[in-house]
Amino acid sequence: MLIKTTELHHLITAILTAAKVPEKEADIVAEHLVRANLTGHDSHGVGMLPTYLRSIKRNLLQPGLPADLKTDQGSILISTANVDWPESRS
Repeated sequence: MLIKTTELHHLITAILTAAKVPEKEADIVAEHLVRANLTGHDSHGVGMLPTYLRSIKRNLLQPGLPADLKTDQGSILISTANVDWPESRS
């Protein structure tokens, strides 16, 4: 089955918002997941969604938390473990 990029993005955003992820955050995560697939990084793409949803359900991933950036040295970032989305940090 083929699905258009925009449709996939909207579907992922809808699934995440249904899991109580703030809409702006859900949109960012969906964009990164879709882009990962489109650039050939399937292991970091939409296939991560079930893992993210399980992590939310188990309270291991807490949507809405800001990233707590401690150090930004260009290619090296240090953040505390606020358990936020990897995609929302960019």
